[in-house]
Amino acid sequence: MKAPFFSRLTASILLCASFLLADAGVAAAQNPFLKEQAPRVIKEIQITGNTTTKEYVLRRELGFQEGDVYDDDALNDAWYRLEQLNFIAYVDIQVERSAPGEVILKIQIEEDNRFDWRPYLRWERRFDWLYGLSGQMINFRGRAETLWARAYAGHKQHLSLGWQNPWILGRTHLGVGVSGYYERYRFVYLPFRLEDAGGSLDLWHDLTKNLQVTGNYTYRGLTISESGSSLADQSISDPYLKAGLDYDSRDLRYYPSHGVHASALATLGAVGSGDLSSYSYFDLSLAGYQALPYLGILASRVSYRGTGDSLPVYERSYLGGPDTIRGVDFSSVRGDENFLATIELRRPVFLVPLREGRAVGLGFHAFVDWGTAWEAAQSISDAKMRHSGGIGLHLNLNTYNLRFEWAFSDHDGNSFIFADRFTF
Repeated sequence: MKAPFFSRLTASILLCASFLLADAGVAAAQNPFLKEQAPRVIKEIQITGNTTTKEYVLRRELGFQEGDVYDDDALNDAWYRLEQLNFIAYVDIQVERSAPGEVILKIQIEEDNRFDWRPYLRWERRFDWLYGLSGQMINFRGRAETLWARAYAGHKQHLSLGWQNPWILGRTHLGVGVSGYYERYRFVYLPFRLEDAGGSLDLWHDLTKNLQVTGNYTYRGLTISESGSSLADQSISDPYLKAGLDYDSRDLRYYPSHGVHASALATLGAVGSGDLSSYSYFDLSLAGYQALPYLGILASRVSYRGTGDSLPVYERSYLGGPDTIRGVDFSSVRGDENFLATIELRRPVFLVPLREGRAVGLGFHAFVDWGTAWEAAQSISDAKMRHSGGIGLHLNLNTYNLRFEWAFSDHDGNSFIFADRFTF
């Protein structure tokens, strides 16, 4: 007697399910949004809040336009690019469905302060203390341009002015910069004083998200005087060209935890007077970063400068000190060509990433440096490799990486080192 009851119950359940599915099908047929399965198209992009910034400057960062197919990942990338602009404080993007197969993007932005100036205070082993002012006007004319100026004195007098536009020809991503400078300083490595003035034109183009091609033309005129000498000052005109490729996949510019930074740069100079008529050299550099569980961040770098020419005194390699081989006497390793390598384990105690790759934090590190330099007529086998190692503490303040280090070299012994940036 029970079997017919369960049979009737099963039949009733199946009948109810069929009615529900039929009703859902009718609802789907009547609801245009449930019925829609095709890709949605961006009907309109509305941008508000840009009281200063030109709308086309913001649109070129999106990577899409009206008529393109809507994509969630592309929208997230666009939001990130807008957030990283140094003249944008806040970005909010809302997606509205206006009709079947169409969306409207409503982008609300808040612009940031356009003026930035600060005292310039820096200590360098080459020049001792430098002090002055630096400032910039960001988003000049609302076109993402930057005007900047820097002036400082001390053991080096310097004045420079410049302008740059990161994307001057629309979607071609061509950046351009123009600058001029004047400086006068004592050449620490040798008993010379230099007076240097000139101007530069910079060009760069983003081939991909991480790959950039660069070019530079600089005209400079130098006056070299030898301290304690009765010889007349020597005046030199030295225009030069630079061309390079730069690949950068680092997650943070000033404290990367993973990624690669590789560059190749060629320089061609033409001295207008003196013993040299022309010279050329190339620089290769490769740095990598990898986070290690429980240990910290393993950072390593190798670089090489090669040339077939004897270089002017101001272009030669001077190794030793906080920026090259720590623990080795400052500028004691000299030559036209050079080789450098570093392995460093960085252990942040805390690290707070900020915009544009900046960070605030505190950490410790241990390092091993080695390198050498040699004359153009020699080979690396003719040079003695120098090496050192040590430990240190680093403090991150925005774009500054203050380093306090103890280093040991088998040739120069123990030394204490201070610097205000990571070398790579």
